[in-house]
Amino acid sequence: MPAPKIARVGETRDRLGECPVWNGDDGCLYWADCRDGIVRRLHVGTGERTDFAVPPPLGSFALSADGRALLALKDGFAVYD
Repeated sequence: MPAPKIARVGETRDRLGECPVWNGDDGCLYWADCRDGIVRRLHVGTGERTDFAVPPPLGSFALSADGRALLALKDGFAVYD
């Protein structure tokens, strides 16, 4: 079996990069820099990256069908619209 090909995407230097999520509907890869409180979105087709600031530290997040995100924060859960 051949070794898998691994390639870096983007040029971010996250302090604690976690929670990669692929969204096939918009062709974007999402992940979080949990320590700095940033959810990142990379459009794979164009290479455009958008950063969304959230209260740090971020434990994890999940995307919802309506385009919002559910955030697990230090003091509870929140919805990012």
